[in-house]
Amino acid sequence: MANPPNWLSELVNAVAGEILPVDVLAPVGCHFWTNDSIWEVTVFVGKTETQGGPQDGQLSYSRFAFDIQALYVIFDDVSSLYWQAMPFANDDDFGAHLLCEGTYAGHSVSLRVLSRPPEQFEKSRTADTYSNEFRDEW
Repeated sequence: MANPPNWLSELVNAVAGEILPVDVLAPVGCHFWTNDSIWEVTVFVGKTETQGGPQDGQLSYSRFAFDIQALYVIFDDVSSLYWQAMPFANDDDFGAHLLCEGTYAGHSVSLRVLSRPPEQFEKSRTADTYSNEFRDEW
């Protein structure tokens, strides 16, 4: 996938800055797509795989909160804001998420902030129980 335009990187960094970690946050990921009339942007916190010890190979998710009101400051205009509390179907990759639609830097944007990363994304970090450290994968 091509590198994102500067305005999109600025948007994603601003949104990621409103993710308020409860513990040590895994790396934040982003997926985007456009048909030139609207940009679909998905932001999520990656998963962590434990290496070593009794939980070896177990995946875990970072706990965080998100400052929803900040979206009104980040976006030029917010036309809709929704919370989807549960996946709508077994193949719903977005799962529980916040959806914000509006404009940013003159572009129509549909932004999703997911509570968990989509299944197709690999782990974003490992937690090595023997060295007691995290290693970011992406």
